[in-house]
Amino acid sequence: MCSKIAWGLTFAFATFAASYVVANDDVSGFNQSMDDKFVMQVGAYFADVESSYREVFGDARDASSIDLEDLGLDDKETLPFVYGRVRFSRRWRLELHGFGTDRDAKESANFDIDLGNARTIPFGAEVKTSFKTNVYAARVGYSFFRSQRAESGAALGLHVTNFEVSIKGNVNIGDQGVSFIRSEEADVTAPLPTIGLYGAYALTEKLMLDGRFAYFTLDYDKYDGQMVDAYVALEHRTFTHVGFGVGASYFDIDLDVDEGITEERYSVRFRGPLFYVKVGI
Repeated sequence: MCSKIAWGLTFAFATFAASYVVANDDVSGFNQSMDDKFVMQVGAYFADVESSYREVFGDARDASSIDLEDLGLDDKETLPFVYGRVRFSRRWRLELHGFGTDRDAKESANFDIDLGNARTIPFGAEVKTSFKTNVYAARVGYSFFRSQRAESGAALGLHVTNFEVSIKGNVNIGDQGVSFIRSEEADVTAPLPTIGLYGAYALTEKLMLDGRFAYFTLDYDKYDGQMVDAYVALEHRTFTHVGFGVGASYFDIDLDVDEGITEERYSVRFRGPLFYVKVGI
């Protein structure tokens, strides 16, 4: 489950980061959130989800995508939100981030579902659908500008994205309960390099604006796609080492995977508000 993996990463990251917390590097004292050596954010992401999938066979490039929410998958999810950051110096930082969704549904098809290659799940068939996506990101950033109240920089990173899709249709024929099954299953894990920007501004001694943006476009080996990952939040440093934040996140990825005979095409979009508790040292 994604939540178990996320909490495991949280524990591992905290253990790794502990050795760097004791560093003391140019603390400004205006807003403590600007100078934390170690940050951990844990909360909830209330996401609207849109996802689609299609498998293209041979030269049949006009095959249509299947909107998976049309097959009964929930289009709203409450997901665990986990983010961690370590400062190695005044300007260098490491960020880790992860989230994902695991959905399934079972219902009668209200339209003919074209799986490609002359495979169709007809109207009225019982359809079982599942779709799982996990996204893990690691980024190394360098702050080109840093003052008592503001910071901005650029980051290079790696997003590892996993997709698992299953669509199975079962149709009973006649009074004897004879059935046939049409199914589609796919599983791919793609490492995707990213480049991005980040920034923060201390509005007061307690309030801070924080944001980041990452992007990639890739056409390499069997992978072809693009991704946008954006985040903005307003956080309040309520206690010495604990604060609270509210913000919004947007993640959009389109990925084609060329397997030779077939080409798998995935599209996923998450967007919505988030709330988190922050621990900073």
